[in-house]
Amino acid sequence: MVLTKVPGTLIADSSITSTDILDSTITNAKMAVDPANASNLS
Repeated sequence: MVLTKVPGTLIADSSITSTDILDSTITNAKMAVDPANASNLS
């Protein structure tokens, strides 16, 4: 990853996006192991 100087807001946005992706991954993992949501899996 190339380190470049960017405005602080861009760094914050990147961090928020990473958190959202992590939350989404955790949610998807819970759905995968939850039998009640098995029908959602393709």
